[in-house]
Amino acid sequence: AFAEAEMLAAPALISVIDPKSSARSFYNWAVNESRAHRISVLVPDANHDNISLYYDFEIEQVENYLKELFDLWWESSDQISIRLFENILSLILGGPSSSELIGSPGATTIIIDVDGEIQSHDVLRTCVDHVGSQPLNVRSNEISEMFKNDLYKEVNLDAGHASDVCKRCSVFTFCKGGFVSHRYSSI
Repeated sequence: AFAEAEMLAAPALISVIDPKSSARSFYNWAVNESRAHRISVLVPDANHDNISLYYDFEIEQVENYLKELFDLWWESSDQISIRLFENILSLILGGPSSSELIGSPGATTIIIDVDGEIQSHDVLRTCVDHVGSQPLNVRSNEISEMFKNDLYKEVNLDAGHASDVCKRCSVFTFCKGGFVSHRYSSI
């Protein structure tokens, strides 16, 4: 019980990865300096044909960073939770994913901006400007109206929005095409 209480008191960390940096440096900092026991790593927002507009790295660098981070986590004796990797392992073993980043057919998160605007997941902005925006606002609309919105329904129907290349991949059963914004191209 003491170990559980100590883990609950430990900081949690959420971080967008920097594929040009060292996964080892990040892991060592997160575990040894920040003393985080729960870590969520996010992949930078972009889609497959505009990543160079946002970032000056190649997609293979993301892959290599995540591989290195996974190996460090897997081989460590630290009792650290890295949500992305735990979700991948859960999917491989037939369980669910608790993340939209992997194994989720859609982007069910809705965003309520500081001005009260209700919109579909903000990561869809990487596909086209204002794609997440709808004329809904908490001052004049019920939040449940978002669930009837055409864009919201489109990106949450199923994994059918994944490309044919993705659907033929041997791990599609697990990843479902990855994060929904990564499936789209610029419009």
